[in-house]
Amino acid sequence: MLTILNNIKACLEPLEGIVTCKIGIENAINPDDYPLIRIVPTRDSHAATLPRKKVEVLVYYGAKIGEIDEGGLEAVYAALCGMEDAIISAMESCRDFTATWQDTVTDEDRLEAYKLFASRFTVVA
Repeated sequence: MLTILNNIKACLEPLEGIVTCKIGIENAINPDDYPLIRIVPTRDSHAATLPRKKVEVLVYYGAKIGEIDEGGLEAVYAALCGMEDAIISAMESCRDFTATWQDTVTDEDRLEAYKLFASRFTVVA
């Protein structure tokens, strides 16, 4: 599984505007880490064709609300929707694995200073 996670990280790190891209969500995320990507595995199993593996991951991404100069929360949503598109495109075009986007959830505006999305993928390698 770690090889797959590292390949996902290598695929997402070069995305424009990302400050930090890491595996797992550390307790001490600070404002300097945003815009960020965090890759969190949720399930590891055998793929339909052995010896391949299937890993379900959540790719968290977020931005500081104050980072968007004008437009308020709508501008933050627009920026994160752009990040979502870039992440889906990068994941689905990576040569080291096959990724299928499942869905995306948001934090429902529960955080004051940050906005987070999480996209769920099934990855087979």
